[in-house]
Amino acid sequence: MAEMYGVSRITVRLALDALAREGLIRRERGRTGGTFVEPTAAEDAAPSAVGSFNEVVASREFRTIHIDAFESRTCNAEIGDALHLPAGSPVLYIERRIFGARGPIAFVRNFLPPAVGDRLTRAELRRRTLYQVLTRRLRLKIGEVRDEVAAVLADTAVAPRLGVPIGAAVLSIRRLYVAAGDEPVSLTFLTTRSDRYKISVRLDDRAFE
Repeated sequence: MAEMYGVSRITVRLALDALAREGLIRRERGRTGGTFVEPTAAEDAAPSAVGSFNEVVASREFRTIHIDAFESRTCNAEIGDALHLPAGSPVLYIERRIFGARGPIAFVRNFLPPAVGDRLTRAELRRRTLYQVLTRRLRLKIGEVRDEVAAVLADTAVAPRLGVPIGAAVLSIRRLYVAAGDEPVSLTFLTTRSDRYKISVRLDDRAFE
């Protein structure tokens, strides 16, 4: 690369370091190691009928993630039921704001059971989506993604985080990642601007019976 672009090796290393920080490439050590380009947005998207948010975050539209909370909390009945835990059980709670080149993209709250949450670090979630960390580093096999999508109005908690007026239309997504054996891995509550999200659904002919 240094010869191709007529720059020094140090310049190449600094450029690769920057790409690695942005999650566009990864480096692996060992005999089969090297520098590899991360999968495209389409390959990276979660297997969901509404995967466009993951595509945006995995693409170059994504710029930064601000983590406002990364802590242990006790779950209520709704969270416990989704994660197959008794109410009052400890869970890892993560609260993030995701920004793109044009400003805020989403406000995200994640709840994870200790078996998964104890293996996560705050630092890695500053540069990668939760789905990337679960499937690539933890090697979890996500068998199903269950989404519930609703149009809601931005309240006083959501509006400033998304940079929209109070009462503006936004999309609320409740997303449950499920591993093999119907084991819940993560429950996510995601609110995104309606002008930054697109829903695409593929239906087979049985949907029209």
